[in-house]
Amino acid sequence: MRVLDSREIFKELMIDYVGFPEEGKEPELTNVRFRDLIPEFSRGPRRCSEISDEFLYKHQLDTINALREGKNVILTSGTGSGKTEAWAIYALIERKKVLVMYPTLALSADQIDRLVSYYSALRLKDRVVQVDRPTVKELGDFKIRRAVKRALLVITNPAFLLMDLKRYVSKRTGRFHSELPYLEGFLEDVDLIVIDELDFYGSKRANLILVMIELLVKYILRKTPQIVVLTATLANPEDLAKYLTSITGRETCLIKGEAFKVSNRNYIVLGKNLEDLRKYIVENYLEFVDDDYVKAIIEDPKRFPYYVHEVIEYLRSRGIYGLPHPYLDIGELLSRYVNDEGVTLVFTPSIRTAEKIARRIKDRLSPELRDLVRTHHHLIPKGIRRAIEEETRNGKVKVLVTVRTLLQGIDLGNVVRVVHYGIPLDVREFHQREGRKGRRRTIPFTESIFIPIFESDRRLLSLGEEGLKEFANIPLEYVIINPDNKYVKMFKALFKVVYGASLSDNEIKLLKDLNLVTEYKTLTGVSIKLSDEGVRVWNNLNFYEFGPPYGYTKLIRDEEGERPIDEISTRDVIYCFQPGCFDLSSDAVITEVFRRRVYIEELSTALEKYSFLDEALGYYETVKYRWGERPDVKSDLIKGNLMSRVNVLVEPPRNGFGKIIERPMNVMWVLESSRPRFKKLLDTIVVIHDRESITLNARTRGYYEDFTYGYVYETSFGEDPDILRAGLAFIKLVLRLSPRYRLSLRELNYAVACAMPKQPLIYLWEGECCGITELIDWGDVRKEVMRFKPTPLSSILLWFIDEDVARYISELGIGWEQLRSYALRVLDYIEGVTYLRIKDLGVIKVPKPSRDLKIVSAFVFDVKLGSDKVIYLIAKYDGEDTKSQVFEVTAGSIPYELVRSVNDLVSACVEHGYTLVTLGNELIKYCENSKVCSILMNTLENERKLYDVMRLGKEVLGVDLITFNDIASLIDYELTVEPMEVVKLASNSRTLSSKYLYEKLISLLRTYGEERSKLIYIFYLALRSLSKTT
Repeated sequence: MRVLDSREIFKELMIDYVGFPEEGKEPELTNVRFRDLIPEFSRGPRRCSEISDEFLYKHQLDTINALREGKNVILTSGTGSGKTEAWAIYALIERKKVLVMYPTLALSADQIDRLVSYYSALRLKDRVVQVDRPTVKELGDFKIRRAVKRALLVITNPAFLLMDLKRYVSKRTGRFHSELPYLEGFLEDVDLIVIDELDFYGSKRANLILVMIELLVKYILRKTPQIVVLTATLANPEDLAKYLTSITGRETCLIKGEAFKVSNRNYIVLGKNLEDLRKYIVENYLEFVDDDYVKAIIEDPKRFPYYVHEVIEYLRSRGIYGLPHPYLDIGELLSRYVNDEGVTLVFTPSIRTAEKIARRIKDRLSPELRDLVRTHHHLIPKGIRRAIEEETRNGKVKVLVTVRTLLQGIDLGNVVRVVHYGIPLDVREFHQREGRKGRRRTIPFTESIFIPIFESDRRLLSLGEEGLKEFANIPLEYVIINPDNKYVKMFKALFKVVYGASLSDNEIKLLKDLNLVTEYKTLTGVSIKLSDEGVRVWNNLNFYEFGPPYGYTKLIRDEEGERPIDEISTRDVIYCFQPGCFDLSSDAVITEVFRRRVYIEELSTALEKYSFLDEALGYYETVKYRWGERPDVKSDLIKGNLMSRVNVLVEPPRNGFGKIIERPMNVMWVLESSRPRFKKLLDTIVVIHDRESITLNARTRGYYEDFTYGYVYETSFGEDPDILRAGLAFIKLVLRLSPRYRLSLRELNYAVACAMPKQPLIYLWEGECCGITELIDWGDVRKEVMRFKPTPLSSILLWFIDEDVARYISELGIGWEQLRSYALRVLDYIEGVTYLRIKDLGVIKVPKPSRDLKIVSAFVFDVKLGSDKVIYLIAKYDGEDTKSQVFEVTAGSIPYELVRSVNDLVSACVEHGYTLVTLGNELIKYCENSKVCSILMNTLENERKLYDVMRLGKEVLGVDLITFNDIASLIDYELTVEPMEVVKLASNSRTLSSKYLYEKLISLLRTYGEERSKLIYIFYLALRSLSKTT
C-alpha cells in the first residue's frame, strides 16, 4: 500500500521538524497456519478469513501447546502480538468453558468482536456472552442469566466479577441481603480463566484479581481450572507462576513474545518558519534582551526552535509585539492525511480538544470529504463507536481523532500514523498509543508525529532526538505481584468469615487489629463474626475504589433547571470536584457538592452568582494587574495559566497496614504569569513562570477512606521541609528509573506535613497498595541512590514527579550531588539510623529531676492554623513543675507576650544562677529584638549555663539527626501525644470555626509542649551523665 511521506507535507507547509527512524521488528514465526488448526476459519467471517492463511507466532503456538498439556500460562508480549488468539484457538479446539476478564468491555470492543467472529466460524456465536453492568441493564436479569447458563465463553470485567463473588457468598450464607449471582450455573464448571492485560490494572488491583481467582478455585468452582495471564510486563513473573501453581496444582509456563512492527519514522514538529523568525529577532530585537539564557537561546539555531514560544512571551514582556506567527495550523496539516491509503490516528488530551481538532480539519475539506474525519470517545454511544471502528477498518475513515478510548486492545487495521497532540507523561500510555499502528505486513513504514502543546511537552522535546528516544525507551513500570500483602489478605479473610470457612491465626489477628470482627460464644467454644465496622468494610470493598459502587452524580445547573451528565467516583470528587474547581470538559465551575451530587454551572454566570467565586475573581484581577497583565479567566484557563487545586489532608497509617483517610481542606486557584523566566534545572534549561495561589472561601465536602500501608517519620527539630521534599522526590525518581525496581510513580506517595514548621513529619504511603514497602530493602535503595547516574531526561522527570521541588531546586541552583545528599538524609529517617546507633547504649540512668539542680528547660514552637493564623507555645520545666503559655497571632507576626515571656525566663536564670537548656536556637531568635535579652543570653553562654541539647547530643552521641522519639527511647521516657495528632487537628479546616475542636487543640498543644520540655530536661541530664563517663 502507499503511505504519504510527511516530510513532503512539512516541506510544502514550511513546517520545521526533527526526524529520526526506528527499525522494525519481526517476531519468530512457525510453519503452522491458523487454518491448519481450525479449518473453519477459511470460510468464517471477515476477522477469521483475515488471519486464516497467516502463520502463528512462536509464542502463540507455544501457548497453545502448553495449554494442551494442562499447564497454566503467563504470556508476556507487547501490544498487537496476538495474545488473544493464543488462548482462544486452544479454547475453540477443545471446546473449553472460558471466563475472560477485560478491564472494561466498552474499551475492549475490538477484542470481543474478534472473539465473536472466531466462535461464529464454528457456529458458536450464541455461546458467547458479555456480562457487565451496562449489559445487564440493557438486556435484563432473566435474559442474561439464561444466556450465561449455556455459554462457552463469558466475557466480563473484574469489578463485575468481584460483586458477583460477593453475591455468591451472601446467597450461600443468607447473612446479607443481595441480588442473586449472575454467573451462577456457568462459573462452577469453568475450564479456563483468562486475565487480559494484567499490567493495565496496577499492582493493587492485579493482586486483588489473583486473590479473587484463588477464592473461586477454593470455594466456588467444582474443578481446578487452567489460568492464562496476558501482560506486557511483570516485575516478578516467577513469583506469579509459583502462586498460580500453588492455587491450581498445575505447572505454570512462562512464555515471552514480541509484537510485529514495521519500520517507523519519528517527527518532532517545532513550528513554522522558525529560522526566519530567529534571524528577524537577532537583527531587530537582540539588543533588548538582558537575560543571558534567553540571548544564548536566540543566538543558537539548534536550540531556538525548542524554546520559540517562551522567547516570544519573553519579548512580549519587554513590550515587543507583532512578531511573525510561528504556530502550527493543526487543521491544515492533518487535513492532508485524508488522501492517504492508510489511517491516521490522532491522540488528544481531552474530548473537547478532540472535537475541536476534528472541526478544524473538516473546515479545511470539501463537504464530500468531511466524513473521512471522525472522533472516537466514551461520550459517543457504543453502537456508533463500533460503527466508526468498522468504517475505519474498511477505509471509510482516514483521520480518527480520539482520547484514551482507543488504547485498550483495538485493532483498526491499516493505521499508518499516530499523531501525539500533547505528549503522554505515562510511559505505558505512550506505548499503548504507539501500538495501534503498523499491524499489517502490507504497510511499508509508519510514522509518529509529536506536536508539543503544553509546557511539559516542550520541556521533554527540548531534549531533542536523544531525549525523546530515552523517554520512549524507559522500561515500563513493573506490576508488583505480592498476594501476601495485607490488603488482599484482609479481603480474603472477610470472605472466609462471611462464607463460614476456617481462618488462620494470622487472618484472625489481622481482622482483630482492624476492628473488623468480634467474638461470640457458641456451644463448641468461641467463634467470630463481622463487627458493625466489618460489615461496613465488606459492603464497601469494591474493585476500583472503597465505598458505594455508584459514586457521585454530576449535574449541570442552568436556567433550564438541573440535569445529570455524568458519574464521578468518590475519590475524584475529593481531589477534583470541590466547590470552586474548574471543570474543563464543559467550560464550567463546580458550585456545590451535596448529598452525593456535584453541581456545575457555566463559568461566567457562576462568577457573578456566588460570593466565594466573586471574591476569588477580585483577588485574581488584582494579581494580574500587579503583573501588568490583562485579566481574562477563560483565556488563562485555555492556556493553562489558571488551574484549580484541592489541598487534601492525607492521614496515612502510622506504621504499617491500616486505614488511610483523605480529606479536602480547601480549594486554591493557582495562577501563573504569562511572562517566562529561564532557569537552570540541574543539567537542563527550564522555563519558570511567577506563580500565586488564591485560597477560596468555600466549604469542602466529603472524605475518602481505604486501606493501605503507611508510615509517619518524625524528624529533627528545625529540619527544613523543602530539603525533605527534594530528597523524597529524588528517591521516587531513582525507584522509577532503577532497573531493579521500575516502580510506577503512582505506587509510592509522600508528603511533608508542616503544620508545625519547626518539626515537619514525613508521610510515606502506598498509592497502589501491594505491600511494596514491606518488600523494599531501604539499605538497597540507599545503594541505588548512591550509584544513580542522572541524564537530562532525569531533570524533566523530576519536574513531572514534583513541580514544587523542581521550582525550589532551580531557584536555588541546587545540583545533583546536593540533591543526592538530601535523599540520603531522608533515608536516615526512614531507616532510623540515629535510633540504630544509640540503641546499643541501652537505657541511660539519670539523676532524678529536682528544682535543687537549678536547671530550667524551655521549649518554644509554633503551629499553623488555617492560612492566616499561628499559635505559639512556650513550655518550661524546672525539675518539679511544668508551665506553658499559648499565644495566637496573625501569620507573619510574633506575639509580644511571647518575647516578654522569654525575656523574663532569661532574666530569672541569670539572677538565680540557673542553667537554661533549650532545643535549637529558638529562644535566641526571640531575643534578637531585645538588646537586654541578648546581653543576658551571652552572659549565660559565657558562664556555661546555656545548652542546646541538639548540639550537645551530636557532640556526645556522634549523630547528626535526632528526634524526640529517639531521645525518649534512649532515656525510657513515654510520650503520650504524637506530633501526627497535633498536625491532624491543626490541619483540619474546621478547627478554627469549632470551639470544641479549638479547645481540644490547645489542650493537646499544652500537653505536647510540656512533655517535650520535660524530655529536654531529662535528656540534658543523660547527656551530662554520658559525657562524664566517655
